[in-house]
Amino acid sequence: MTQRRPDVSVVPAGGAAFDLGSELIMDQEQVLELAALGSGQFFANHMEALDHCPTRRADLLAAAREQGLADRLFAPADGATLRFNTEPALAAARFQRPAAEAAASSASK
Repeated sequence: MTQRRPDVSVVPAGGAAFDLGSELIMDQEQVLELAALGSGQFFANHMEALDHCPTRRADLLAAAREQGLADRLFAPADGATLRFNTEPALAAARFQRPAAEAAASSASK
């Protein structure tokens, strides 16, 4: 994160774990730590997807707001389609939250 500084990172954030040990994928705290290290946008996925993924989108986004990461950490809804432009002149364009998500984010502040 600190060397390559990607513009976009997709982060498995559900905190999935076996009964026998630690997480198989990152949990909320680890995702927030990762986002704090980088400068790009982070898209958390694999949450609330299975019974072994306890991380909730609402909790992750609330914690991101508290830590000043809300403008760079996103948790798209299940089934959401994201498009990223790879043309150099447009690559700097930032992801825009869907209107419903932006309204919900503003209302919870």
